[in-house]
Amino acid sequence: MLGKLIDRVFHIRLTGGITTQLSERLTRHLSKGIYNCHLIAVSINSTSGSITQSKNIVATLRAFSRQTSAPIYTFAEDAVFGPANIILASGNKVFANEFSLLGSFGFYSQTFGVKEFMKEWDLEGGFITAGKNKVRMNPFEDIKQADVEWMTNILKEQEADLKDETFKNRQARFEAKKLTREDIEREFFSQTFVLAQKAKEIGYVDDIKNFDAIHHERYHGIKVKDVLKPYTSKFGGASTSQSGFPMGGLFLSEVPIKTE
Repeated sequence: MLGKLIDRVFHIRLTGGITTQLSERLTRHLSKGIYNCHLIAVSINSTSGSITQSKNIVATLRAFSRQTSAPIYTFAEDAVFGPANIILASGNKVFANEFSLLGSFGFYSQTFGVKEFMKEWDLEGGFITAGKNKVRMNPFEDIKQADVEWMTNILKEQEADLKDETFKNRQARFEAKKLTREDIEREFFSQTFVLAQKAKEIGYVDDIKNFDAIHHERYHGIKVKDVLKPYTSKFGGASTSQSGFPMGGLFLSEVPIKTE
């Protein structure tokens, strides 16, 4: 009797940018406590974020899965762009809603030059540095070709890592569909994004269903424990954007010059 009372499906909602703060919140809140965890369900709605923190979140989820012997099911909601694909692809089973938008593996960097503005208003600006190449993409100067090449190389490396990690997590399903890495590059990675039906055809998602449907079909009668609810800062909004589909924002740590 007690066993049924403490049985739970753990539901985690990852909304907004995949940031250090989100990763740390998950680590703090993901605790078994007194409950028997039957499923770790992760609902994702993210258009941006950090590759590093996405990998950290996957490591946290897998460690908890080993601790509880519970599978991880991931669910795409409105959009899963950029690094959030690493988390989505890490599930033992991957699901999406009918109109979920998935993909956007390119990165971009947005710059704003103020050289002419400073000149017009007779202002001067600059940096005092010690060391070589301490200032890149200087807004007070015309952009240098060397800086463009430097930034482009960073973005290409991030794009390659994102694709590699996503492919590795779903490789078995892609191969079951008899699709090669080149096929996935053409049909998925090089697209701006795809809808859920296309993602299912190539094996990126297993089925088109949401969390509520899976809970009702496979875990009916087991209560849901909300581990991580969407976070809204005191300044408003859910989070910031830095990579994937160009929705705005810039973080130099995972700078989102476009590589597609």
